[in-house]
Amino acid sequence: MLSILIPVYNYNICPLVKELHRQCLESEIEFEIICQDDGSNSELNKDNEKINLLENCFFISLSKNIGLSSNRNLLASKAKHSYLLYIDGDSIVINKNYIQNYLDNIKNSNIIHGGRVHPTIVNSNKQKLRWKYGRTIEDKTVSQRNLAIYKTLLFNNTLIKKEHFNQIKFDSSLTKYGHEDTLFAYEVSKSNFRVKHIDNAIEHGDIDESKIFISKVKNSLNNLILLDQQNKLNPDFVKILGFYYSLKKYKLISSGNLFFKIFNKVLFNQLCSQNPSLFLFNLYRISYICSIKISNMAFFSIIIPLYNKADYIEKTLKSVFEQTFTDYEIIVVNDESIDGSEIKVLNLKNPRITLYNQKNQGVSVARNLGIEKSKGKLIAFLDADDYWYPNHLEELNNLYLNFPDCGMYCSRYKIKTTKKHFQIPTHNQINSSFSGIIKDYFSSNIPFRITWTSSLAIPKEIIEKFGGFTPGITNGQDLELWTKIGIKHSVAITNTITAIYNFDIPNSLAKNNVDSMNLMDFKQFKIAEQQNSSLKSFLDLYRIEYGLRYYIYGYTTKMNSYLKDVGKQNINLKIRFLLSLPPFSLRLFLKLKNSLKKIGINFSVYE
Repeated sequence: MLSILIPVYNYNICPLVKELHRQCLESEIEFEIICQDDGSNSELNKDNEKINLLENCFFISLSKNIGLSSNRNLLASKAKHSYLLYIDGDSIVINKNYIQNYLDNIKNSNIIHGGRVHPTIVNSNKQKLRWKYGRTIEDKTVSQRNLAIYKTLLFNNTLIKKEHFNQIKFDSSLTKYGHEDTLFAYEVSKSNFRVKHIDNAIEHGDIDESKIFISKVKNSLNNLILLDQQNKLNPDFVKILGFYYSLKKYKLISSGNLFFKIFNKVLFNQLCSQNPSLFLFNLYRISYICSIKISNMAFFSIIIPLYNKADYIEKTLKSVFEQTFTDYEIIVVNDESIDGSEIKVLNLKNPRITLYNQKNQGVSVARNLGIEKSKGKLIAFLDADDYWYPNHLEELNNLYLNFPDCGMYCSRYKIKTTKKHFQIPTHNQINSSFSGIIKDYFSSNIPFRITWTSSLAIPKEIIEKFGGFTPGITNGQDLELWTKIGIKHSVAITNTITAIYNFDIPNSLAKNNVDSMNLMDFKQFKIAEQQNSSLKSFLDLYRIEYGLRYYIYGYTTKMNSYLKDVGKQNINLKIRFLLSLPPFSLRLFLKLKNSLKKIGINFSVYE
């Protein structure tokens, strides 16, 4: 019938359990009471151990702290009955018919909430803020709670069917105090479970002193910010979060941050006084959120260079807006487009986008400007004609959390060769299920590049250490920078495809005539190549590629300048055969190769 579950931390719960036990016996129901201390190692647990002497009552002390969310989930897993009644350990039962009231209302409801009240007086002036906030803001009648059924659902003093709890559960990633109930209530609101509010309140027995309460509130706001960043809550569901976004809409976040910096000590002292102001308390909370948001502004900075991509930029940006991980900023650098690309960006009216305009100086300068203006910890690059799946940033974030010391973080991608054909890249010595740090980055960077620009993220400090992209290079500027980083730092990769490279777009920079391009200087890697044979083999492929391109279009001198530095062991029979053919034959061969690629047939002369 009923499992009463009590999460506790450093509190004597014997009086609470004895009263619940008495009422359960009177109700003559099948029941159990399970109490679980969350690793407090408190001396009070010696008294709590006596609970085990009561019939159907159990006290468990965890060896380490797992957080309230995980504690509640663990309690549910141990419960044997079909209904779960959650009560926090610092509660006081003030109704002699408390259990019976729930039993009388148990039919036709998935979730029942009884409410909570605070005592009419408080013992110490040091507790005034918590007490006043509880009495004024948290204590609500049934009629008040029914006006906002889900938003007023607290999990303390809530009865729920076990099958429904198991469909939602608490988010175990929340290991610190605060807003666990908010997230659970939001998930309940999306599930359409029947929620009933009744007049069956328990009393909040442990009123924190003001200093402790303020500290807890700040922790809970940090959790709220985290949930917002992870897109797990709708801001409209939480009043203070909705207010923050109103401030953001009117560009007042910096003002809120400045206010907190100047007045937080003054406000703190007032809130700890004998007559704390709830208006100032709310001001303290919202300005604190502004300060945290500013200090944590953007985990990812997304840099998008824009040049004449009016037909594609809107779709590209919308793929960013749909990301499940939302802690990002978007920096678009318009490189003097002449097709109205920047108008398409402005028409989206998204507050996350910052648009910069520069005279036409090429993609390297555009990306460098974006890096200079960025505020994020990680820089994620996205070309204006490519596309991200909604999980792209989330996958890269998880990769970063698992391997925080790498120089580059890469997701898998697929290549769109035509509207109907896609190609899945493969990498030497890495199967499709592998996720982690690549053992030999340069060896595995063949036959397809691991580090494709629109599928990776790089810590900003590492990009700045290497000076960003070299201005003036029109082809291979990304190859140059990724090589510099790959020589000095580890590279990690996911096993999930999260991006699309639009190879089929007409006039793509990568398919322009090589003679009109400025290529990177391979000489800068000479010493590193002598020490790393994989690097030598990898760069030789690009020497061969550029050499072939020059040869195809009749630039023999330039061809020789690249091929002369290629190791003989890195020129296979296919390459030797192609170099024996006249240039016009190679031009026909290249056209055939590109035509076949459009229908899904691809091959490489480098394999």
